[in-house]
Amino acid sequence: MAIPAVIAYNFFQRRVKALLGEADALTNLAREPESATSIARSGALEVVVDAMQRIEWDQDVADHSVTLFETLAFTPDCAGALAAEDVVRQLLAAVKEHADSDELAMRSLQLFITIGEAPGTGPDAIKALGGAGLHRHLITMLTTHARKKDLLRVAVQLLTKLASDDALSPQIADLGTHAIIRTARAAADNAELLGELFALLGQLAFTEANLQAIVQHGGIAVIIEAIGAFPEEPELMKRCIQTIDNIAMASKEYAAIVIQQGGRTCIEELIAVYDDDQEIADAGKSALLAMSVLESAKKEEEAQKRVRHKPARPT
Repeated sequence: MAIPAVIAYNFFQRRVKALLGEADALTNLAREPESATSIARSGALEVVVDAMQRIEWDQDVADHSVTLFETLAFTPDCAGALAAEDVVRQLLAAVKEHADSDELAMRSLQLFITIGEAPGTGPDAIKALGGAGLHRHLITMLTTHARKKDLLRVAVQLLTKLASDDALSPQIADLGTHAIIRTARAAADNAELLGELFALLGQLAFTEANLQAIVQHGGIAVIIEAIGAFPEEPELMKRCIQTIDNIAMASKEYAAIVIQQGGRTCIEELIAVYDDDQEIADAGKSALLAMSVLESAKKEEEAQKRVRHKPARPT
């Protein structure tokens, strides 16, 4: 395919108008799966990415490039090429360069989600996105875009996907737990965003090493506060139960902390309020059972310790 060479010439000569036309031509070709695969294999993506950098992330170039990437993403065979760290890094660089463009940021985040969900890419795509530093950029967005709830919601969804990777999860927890919980407190009036944030905390809670940060930064408390603020939101209440359960089920010690901070009482109250909602009832009863089992195990352990350390009677 000769198009990449033409694009390279136009990019390197900084002929932006010609470049945009070539990018649009590639996008039209990419609507056919066979052509999309050929484009991905031809080296065109590398040329486009290099041009984005050489032309200093011109916004028109970035916008047209994202349109090309979005079109290619519909072809599963192309997702791996799009997940290449250089592609992700240059897109992130363009987003940072044009920090005032919410549209470019949103399209880029949605593109990353599409790449991460593409059939056949799975864990490899997630690792590549993390390798490009996407998780660090998303954690920063929790602060820099705090007032832009739609962007935050998509950023949190993407962080949740990245947190499914065993290597990335501890990094996200270490770098971002404070920001995640601070964002949850600031979103106290936004049930939809809270649901996404609690899904992220629940995913992080699957890695026991992350739990200390979640508890220390007030993760249990912020969930309980949301239960009190939105008792009429069943989807959020299910998410709250699931996240509390994920924290409690990690160990006897974390179950005790959840119980002490009122998590069990809140779940019991939710089951009573939603007595006609089978999903909430099932999730709540499962969480309560797990807490009860772990609480009993902890009490038995403490009883055995007391027996072992009980002074022997003098003979």
